[in-house]
Amino acid sequence: MPPPIPSPSAVRRSAGAMLRAAREGQRLTQRALAERMGTTEPQVSNIETGGPATVLSLVRYAAALGLAVELRLVRPRNNKKGSRK
Repeated sequence: MPPPIPSPSAVRRSAGAMLRAAREGQRLTQRALAERMGTTEPQVSNIETGGPATVLSLVRYAAALGLAVELRLVRPRNNKKGSRK
């Protein structure tokens, strides 16, 4: 049985939380990051709170922090190969 698929809003909230943590780790305000991205502070807030955002917006956000977005396919933690439920 395949693992449950998270809702789009759950995926956006998770990504937004990771991006916010990265921004705060660099001690940047939303305004400062928006300036680096060439966008607005409300758009940065929208991304961080899980609002709709394009993949390009996420890539631009990460790049403004000196980071890159990486997509990996991994086996879910609760569905290890060979396990049976």
